[in-house]
Amino acid sequence: MTRAPIAAFIFDIDGTIIDSMPYYNRSWNLLFERHGIGDEHLKLAHRGAGRTGAELIREIFGAHLPDARVRALVDEKEDIY
Repeated sequence: MTRAPIAAFIFDIDGTIIDSMPYYNRSWNLLFERHGIGDEHLKLAHRGAGRTGAELIREIFGAHLPDARVRALVDEKEDIY
């Protein structure tokens, strides 16, 4: 008897299997604390669904940031997360 290969995968959109939003929100809080950013941007970061990390970093830290700095901040935020 030959078994067919499994041809499926699970795609989890936050809240389907686990709710990771509390961790996502906390990662922004910690990034802000590390860089002396006040909590006035928390609403923006917490409403960031559908936006890239780079878009949010530029809006919060400044559009003038070089790409390499934006990438470093996005990576730092993801490491915290």
